[in-house]
Formats: sequence, C-alpha cells, structure tokens
Amino acid sequence: MFAPAQTEASPCDWLPDNYWGSICSLMSITDFGGLGDAISKEATVRFKDWFAEIAPENIRTPGDYKHFEGKFEKLLVLRAMRPDRLTTAIPNWVNRILPAGKD
Repeated sequence: MFAPAQTEASPCDWLPDNYWGSICSLMSITDFGGLGDAISKEATVRFKDWFAEIAPENIRTPGDYKHFEGKFEKLLVLRAMRPDRLTTAIPNWVNRILPAGKD
C-alpha cells in the first residue's frame, strides 16, 4: 500500500493529511471502502480516541472495523493511521497467528 502522490486534505483536524492519503489508498481495497466515512463522519470520536491511544494495536479497532481484531487487516489500518506502532504490532501479530509463535 502506497500513499498517493497527491494527498487530499484530511477532513479531520486531528488526523494529518499524509495519514489521510494512506487511508484513501486503503479504501481501494474492498473491505476498507467505507473507512474514510467511518473516520470522518460516522465514528469520528471513537477513531480519534483510538488514534490518540499510546498503544492502539492493543485496543479494538472502532466502529464497523471491530471484526479486524487479531487479523492482518488491523495491521493495514494501523499502518495507515499509526505507522509508528507497526514495530510493536507486527511481532505481536506474528506471535498470535503462528503456532507456538511465542517460543
């Protein structure tokens, strides 16, 4: 997933424009088509709170995206909105998904 060369302005004052560009790119994938509306219109407060968490990878994804919990799709949302947390989230995900991943 690459951020678009030309980024639209974020509709949310709390979300940087370059992160919004990543969200727009992610919305081209079927399961993420409504993510932009969820963030900017439907569940703005919940997504803002999730975005502001110290460790959002440990918090359930807001709104209609709760079913992403424990799945690779959550990593994609995290990559778009909080790329700084991937270095922790990816090893945690691998430990959960692989048999005996903690050994």
